[in-house]
Amino acid sequence: MKITTTASETHVELGTPTQPKCDFCSRRPVIVCFKTTPAELMMPDEGRTVTLASDAHWGACADCEPLVVGRDRDGLYARCLELAPAEIRDSGTARFGMRLIQETMFWAGFRGEQHPAHDEHDATGWRAESPEEAT
Repeated sequence: MKITTTASETHVELGTPTQPKCDFCSRRPVIVCFKTTPAELMMPDEGRTVTLASDAHWGACADCEPLVVGRDRDGLYARCLELAPAEIRDSGTARFGMRLIQETMFWAGFRGEQHPAHDEHDATGWRAESPEEAT
């Protein structure tokens, strides 16, 4: 993780772990990558601006993949909320934040393009584990 702070902004850059988690529900393994447009979401926080940035590739697990393909926004949000830590589930602000991130950083730029997580188009260099390797 790389954090850059100025007087008015904080940027947090999260690297991809060797075995990525689903960008929606945080489960493993990631089996597919959905392409969207790069996005930023800027939020004020105690006199500074926190910027959340996302590249154009969102990994998904086997359970989230059909929800994205079916464009089931409500179903995907419900799954993510169900699997989220209690501090997110129990906070109206955090629940709203989760929905806001999905809507503005993924769905707004998603046009249906996808490829397998281990495809050569994946620039991160990782390969999704097979189900046998994930156990």
